Amino acid sequence: MPLQPFKFKLGEEIWLYGSPMLVAGRLQLESPGATVTTRYALADAAGASLLLDEQADNSFILLRPFPAPQAAGNTVSVMGEKYTLGAVRRLKVTGAEGRISGSAGSMLLSGLFLGDSGALLREMVPGAPAQSFYLVKPVRPNEVLGAAEHAALLEAERLAAGLRADSEG
Repeated sequence: MPLQPFKFKLGEEIWLYGSPMLVAGRLQLESPGATVTTRYALADAAGASLLLDEQADNSFILLRPFPAPQAAGNTVSVMGEKYTLGAVRRLKVTGAEGRISGSAGSMLLSGLFLGDSGALLREMVPGAPAQSFYLVKPVRPNEVLGAAEHAALLEAERLAAGLRADSEG
């Protein structure tokens, strides 16, 4: 399957929760139902990195790295809170570029664990001992902006403030 268009370019500045981040890498994953997820590796000015998944419906999910919790069967425990396996997806990496792990053709197993406090994601490459865990947080559409969208928002706010000042003066 050819790569789907990316919303953000490699090296582009985007704004997440009002803070600038740089797109350091991009990865596309395809599920067996041909649903495509685009994953962006983001880096802030201090070098901290986050993963941002763009879903097929154009919504976003933030993945924050998390230390491996205690696992037993289809549950994991974090500080006494239990999370139960809700879904497993077998994903094919269809393309990757920049600073992000994954190469075209490789497989990734992804398990979503649900609990009263939210969701955790566990990912692993079949046959490899390493596993990655992430805290999952849905992101509202207005909390992820490209540089041009952010500039337009600032300009609109500036114009609105000018109109308010003119009407009050």
